[in-house]
Formats: sequence, C-alpha cells, structure tokens
Amino acid sequence: MKVITPIGTARYCWLTNPATGEYDGEHGLYRTELVLSQEDWEALKLEIKPEFEAFFESEVKRKGKPLKQGASPFKMDGEGNYYIKTKRKAAYNMKANKRDVQEGKAIKVGDPVTIDAPTTMLVDSAAQPIKGDKPIIGAGSRIRLGLQVRFWHVPSQGVGMTLEPRTAQIIELADVGESENVSGFKAEESGYKHGGETFEFKKETELNEKEEEAKPLAADF
Repeated sequence: MKVITPIGTARYCWLTNPATGEYDGEHGLYRTELVLSQEDWEALKLEIKPEFEAFFESEVKRKGKPLKQGASPFKMDGEGNYYIKTKRKAAYNMKANKRDVQEGKAIKVGDPVTIDAPTTMLVDSAAQPIKGDKPIIGAGSRIRLGLQVRFWHVPSQGVGMTLEPRTAQIIELADVGESENVSGFKAEESGYKHGGETFEFKKETELNEKEEEAKPLAADF
C-alpha cells in the first residue's frame, strides 16, 4: 500500500543519508518522525486502517487462532504532539540469485550478498526532482512523505506495520545548523524550489523485513 502524507514537521530526520546509530541496525536506516495536526494524523490512520484490518483478519484465519497487535507507528508524545514514525533499511542481507550471477558478480547462487536499498527520492515544493547534491533535511523542515506501508506478522511481536519513507517533498527547508543533523506529490505555489524534471512516484523492488520494534502501542489503531 502506498500513501502520501499531509504536510507535517520533520524531527529526528535522516532522509538524505541513513542514520547509523546504535539502534539503526547493521546498515543504517532512512528514518524520520513526522509531526502532524491531530486532524491530519487521524485522517491518515483512517486511510490505512481498512487495509491493515484486512491483513490482520487474513493472518488470524491463516493461523487459526487469536493474534496480538504489534507496535503502532502512529504515536502521541508527552507534549501532546501527534506524529508518525517512519523507517526503511538502507541495505538488506540476502542470498544471491541467478540474476546476480548473470550480472557477472563473483558469487554463486545462494551466497550471502548485501543489497543496497534505493535512496530516498527528494522533490521540491513544485514537485520537481532534486538531482545532484541533495539538501540535508533538518529538524523543523516542513515536508510531506511518500510512504510504502508494509504489513507484517512476527509471532513474538504480533501483527503490525512499517511506514517506509520512499520519497520526500520539501515544502520549507530548515537550516541544519540550527537543528539536528514521488508521484502523488502536487506542486505548491510557494516553498522550496529546485531545478529538474517532473518526478513520478515509481514502484520499487519489494524487500522483506523480518524485524520490528516490540513496544506497547502509543496509539490504538
């Protein structure tokens, strides 16, 4: 499932380059939190909810027993902010297939390989792709995200979802020095502009994700 978020405020933002902290995994994560108005936050939940419930019910039928719900990416913090947590692995450990061998790599089918995930595509407020040196999106930037919503079932964690940032439209770019270090997008008359041709939100290769954070729900889905 793919969705375009409303415009929100980015924080803890690592979209141009992946974060490589202690909890960002072996290869790092493209991630950000997006603070939304309560109205937009609830509307986004309602857009995703039917698909999530259908997946949940299909897993219950497949397993033939009740299942718990995993951690939700829809959160509320202690200051009353409504936000979503998004993340996507910067690379995946996989096994080589026939195509890898045909491309002339010095590996055999079944050998372990690391596959880099596509970088986050950035576009400006006029829906133009940002090419060349890409800006670093600082906390406080006003952006909207193109998300791929991935539903999953891990027995130890339950049935949940991951909001993967695939594209980001920069409406207002905050100065990184003062903060911390796409089809579906519509043009905005005022805001951050960058040269280039119109960007289309393209489907990317499906990659399996088997691990998710196991935390109590901060927002009941």
